[in-house]
Amino acid sequence: MAHRIGKKEPIGEALVRLVRDDLERARHALDGRQSRERRIHRIRQRLKRVRSVLAVLKPALGERATHARHGVASAARLLAGARDADAAAASARELRAAAGAADDAGLDRVVASLTAAAEDAHHRATPVDEVRRRLAA
Repeated sequence: MAHRIGKKEPIGEALVRLVRDDLERARHALDGRQSRERRIHRIRQRLKRVRSVLAVLKPALGERATHARHGVASAARLLAGARDADAAAASARELRAAAGAADDAGLDRVVASLTAAAEDAHHRATPVDEVRRRLAA
């Protein structure tokens, strides 16, 4: 089924299905074929959506929803450093492109440094196994 609520689908069941689907897709994306930057970004987007839906489900699920939201948030935080480094490097690349060759003001060095920092963040600071464990809980 598509990632939407069917016209005749009970809303509560649909929301739970959407949460499960997003969690499954986030787990799958950890080992995906897209670039690391894209995978981390998509995983964090999905986890944000899961947290939002769990907030909606809190009246029905009570503390289970709160506990699940905290677990999902902790998994997302583990990916934050790599995503922040990716965003900084992407912003520097955009600034360099906008500045042009005649007015780069040393942006090549900034881009190189931030790109290297992002690579390092992915290799050292992305605890994929721990994220996987938290999403499975």
